[in-house]
Amino acid sequence: MAASWKGVPKDLAEEMVKKTLTGTVRFLEEESFEGLISCVATKGGITEEGVKIIQEEAPGMFCRLFQATRDKHEAVKRLIEAQD
Repeated sequence: MAASWKGVPKDLAEEMVKKTLTGTVRFLEEESFEGLISCVATKGGITEEGVKIIQEEAPGMFCRLFQATRDKHEAVKRLIEAQD
């Protein structure tokens, strides 16, 4: 886990991620992603730098995620069909 190299215990890091995601979801019930970013990111600030990385990396990560789960689904489906 990325937090470990900063000395943050795994359980604390997981709790922080959970609370951050929960708060983000609640906020997004009323607001767009762009609105969220504009509320929390200062132009030229630290959060803006993090958002840039997410915008660069997330699309490729989600493509790989969806492809891996689709491939696994197909493999399991073929296995089940072979058992019938």
